[in-house]
Parts: sequence; C-alpha cells; structure tokens
Amino acid sequence: MGRQPKNNQKIWDAVRMIAAAKGHPFSAAHVAHYTKIPYNSVKCYLIGLTRAGYLRAQVRNDKPTQYFLERDVGVDAPRVLRDGTETTNGRVNEQMWRTMRILHDFTARELAVSASTEDTQVSISSATTYITHLRATGYLRIVERTKKGPKGTSARYALTRYRNTGPKPPHACNDGTVYDPNTDRIMEVTAR
Repeated sequence: MGRQPKNNQKIWDAVRMIAAAKGHPFSAAHVAHYTKIPYNSVKCYLIGLTRAGYLRAQVRNDKPTQYFLERDVGVDAPRVLRDGTETTNGRVNEQMWRTMRILHDFTARELAVSASTEDTQVSISSATTYITHLRATGYLRIVERTKKGPKGTSARYALTRYRNTGPKPPHACNDGTVYDPNTDRIMEVTAR
C-alpha cells in the first residue's frame, strides 16, 4: 500500500481546490507542483479518476492533457485503480474503524461480525491484520487476554483515547507504519 492513500487524498484535495478556485482546467504537472507528489503518481491517479468518470480529459497535440472536474463526491478521495475500477480496499477499514469507535471493546471476531454489512463483508483475518497494525502503532490497547482453545490465547482490544483521532480510518502501510488522514501524520511502530 505504501503512501498511496495519503498521496491520493492530497491529489484529490488539490484537484477540488484548483477546480473550485480557478474554474478552469488543470494539468498533472500543475497538481504535482502544488502537492509535491511525483508527477508519475499524480498522472496515474488522474488517469484512474478520468476512466472512472470523476474527471474529463482534454487532449491536444500541442499541450499537455488538461483535466476538468466532472464529478465532485466530497472530501474523501475516490478509491480507483489506474483502469478506473473502484476498489473496496478501504471500505473494510472504514467499517472496522467506525465500529471500533462505537464499541467499548472487542475481539477480532466481534469486530469482523459487527463491521460487516450486506455489501462488504469483513473477514476475521482482515480484522486481525488491521488490529495488529493499529496495536503496533499505539491506536489499540489490550484490555483482556482470553483463552481461545488449542491455538493459544486471544485478546479483547479497545481504542486508545488519545488515538481516537477522527472519522477517517488510519491506513496500514507496507512498511509497518500507519498513515492517519485525520492528523496527516505517519505513525511509527511503538509496540509489538
């Protein structure tokens, strides 16, 4: 996952700001300059947004591709792949984060069941992985260790009060860190 969620959110914020303030087209170079995100990352996300119908591209032989904001869906960056398909990757985390903020405490199984909806099911494996990342970066604390049969012990977790940072779900990155879009900070591993 790397820094993609953070970058895509910054790109989307810039697209919305530029489109609202200027009311005219923008280029990938303009967004890259504004956000300080590498041009290729910006271009890739803009292509995905265009193919998904959020942007309209105007290609001219003598100028760089110009983009127009066609569908503004609010502050949360659309989750699209380069081919324009929507990804549900973040929906599971959104559901788990929202559920964690509501429940007093929970096990991985309880989180998976409570966070699941008809449209998006949360597996126990996904809940366990997300819990592991959030615990390692100080978002969760163990409130009780419980017996879980022959495989060893399980635990009940609770959200750490000072890390209940807002409505947007923290994103677990491949390097073990967690990006928190509520604070725009990268949280390092503090515990294992």
